Amino acid sequence: MEEDPSPLFFELAHPHRLRILSLLEGGPEPLKILSSTLGIVPPEALRHLQRLVRQRLVERAPEGGFALTPYGRLVLGGVGSFGFLFRRREFFLGHDLSGLPTPFAHRLAELSGPDPGEGVSVTLRYVESILANAERYVSFLTDQPVLKWEDLVEQGQDRALPVRVIFPTSERRSVDRLPDRLTKGRNVEFRYLPNIPLALALNERVAGVAFRSSRGEIDYSHALGGEQEPFHRWCQDLFEHYWESTGPFPRSAPALGPPGKTGRR
Repeated sequence: MEEDPSPLFFELAHPHRLRILSLLEGGPEPLKILSSTLGIVPPEALRHLQRLVRQRLVERAPEGGFALTPYGRLVLGGVGSFGFLFRRREFFLGHDLSGLPTPFAHRLAELSGPDPGEGVSVTLRYVESILANAERYVSFLTDQPVLKWEDLVEQGQDRALPVRVIFPTSERRSVDRLPDRLTKGRNVEFRYLPNIPLALALNERVAGVAFRSSRGEIDYSHALGGEQEPFHRWCQDLFEHYWESTGPFPRSAPALGPPGKTGRR
């Protein structure tokens, strides 16, 4: 039977003990500095430290003072994820992330940062800016064309900009209708997934992500965006995860519906 982790959560429930873990993230600190930073007397700070030592989160440093253990550093990382979820609880109460690959769910704290704003038009402008300001590449994962495929590919071709797009199988005919001059260039690649779990847009500096709402559809009215390195890395890694799990788009794909239907919403 797995050991009950409730004693750990109990010790983390005090703000002074959480603050001590954060203060020790940068390296060992003496008791005097810790107590002064916390604004408490040394004996009280020592009592908190002793409780953290018993949980093996903190240890006495060889050079003096106290330091995080390797285990304590990992726990502090988990606390950061919980803190992010707590701060954004209203957002996550209205969105379904159950389909997110487990490693990326564990890295949600990397998405800390300001939102582009609310509204589909705001998201559209944000996506357009990602394309307009791209210098090295642009990548999209979406369940419906936020921009017309023709415009997206045309801009990529005109600027010799590598463009990668993952779209739903239902959009095959939309891409198949594009002229050869837009689809046979080396810098444009299309791939597809039967089901698009979320939306991503990114260039070499900036990224944005939109999750499914609690009703099941991707919520383009409230996306998250940022240019912080952890935020961008999370989005880039997730795009690569889906890119590697997709198949190349087959030109001249068989029709998926009656003539005149493209599968667009």
